[in-house]
Amino acid sequence: MPTNPSWSNETISLAVGGVLMHLDNEGHPTGISGELSTLLDSHAGNDDPAIWIAKVLRPRLEAFARDGADHIVALPEELGGITLVARVLPDGDNTDGGHIVVLKDRKHLDALQGDLRLATRMREIAARFQQTAHDLKAPLQALALNLALIREDLESADVDEDVVDRVGILDGEVARLQRMLTSVMSDWKLPKASGLRRVDVQRLLREIAALVRPQATSAGVDMNVSLPPKLLVMASRDELKQAIVNIVNNAIEALATAAKSRARHLEISAENEDDCVLIRIADNGPGVAEAIRDRIFSLHFSTKSKGSGIGLFTARMVIERLGGSLELDTEEGKGTTVLLRLPHAPFSETPISGDTTPTGETSPG
Repeated sequence: MPTNPSWSNETISLAVGGVLMHLDNEGHPTGISGELSTLLDSHAGNDDPAIWIAKVLRPRLEAFARDGADHIVALPEELGGITLVARVLPDGDNTDGGHIVVLKDRKHLDALQGDLRLATRMREIAARFQQTAHDLKAPLQALALNLALIREDLESADVDEDVVDRVGILDGEVARLQRMLTSVMSDWKLPKASGLRRVDVQRLLREIAALVRPQATSAGVDMNVSLPPKLLVMASRDELKQAIVNIVNNAIEALATAAKSRARHLEISAENEDDCVLIRIADNGPGVAEAIRDRIFSLHFSTKSKGSGIGLFTARMVIERLGGSLELDTEEGKGTTVLLRLPHAPFSETPISGDTTPTGETSPG
């Protein structure tokens, strides 16, 4: 049977994502595109599948051509066992008539439709993010101004330094939220390589520990931070901070569900590992069930009744975009460890992002 017959451009356009087969007026195959030939030959070394498809379609060829709908054609196991989606069209390019059959692999078609649904959903989420960002801009500005005034009053009064530091943490987080919302309102994207800066992991993790410690204490969690100095990675500091906060918050929430009779521990540590920095976030909570481990970082997947399923997904996207990886080590009833690996930052004389005197915690532990 000839392959790659002379199809018109209009005919070829019908087969985007699929392949073509031509049937004569009697419903016999007279040509197939090279792609279909390859697909069928990968399951059978002769023309049997094409002949079999034509035989199945032949009794209702005219009816299928009139309705222009998709029809399922399932090849038997001896011919490959694949399921195809077939659409029959009159061959207007051929003076002798006949029909063109557009064939697509159902598995690939289902995957494509799933990707389209996800893309549509992501566009909806982006639109909602932008609207929410706009609505939050004014109250965040008011918070920032009032926190600055409160901090000035506290610094001029005889107030415990820890109180001033806590207000400083709030001030810093409001500023970070304002930057994130500005990014969302303009055109939210994951950080580009050209916009990355060297980030001191020790300082970053200490800031995160100071930020989440009140939440950990409220949940009865004993949190320990163990960090060597000067671990540098290339990152967008705000994005990386949010990704790690999402993971730490998830660990604290998991620990909050553990039995009250059991001590709750959370450890945040970092170290050099070959050509990367390894950040370890370990808890002794309930662990993750084996059946859902592969989905734990998926969009909209959550084990919490009111969870959005966005936090861990965003964390994974940010880390992978930075050239890093996330690994889950978990055992039901014993706890979970998230291993976050990021490439070392190359040596540079440029300042380190966020390399200022940190507020909150200043020493491990």
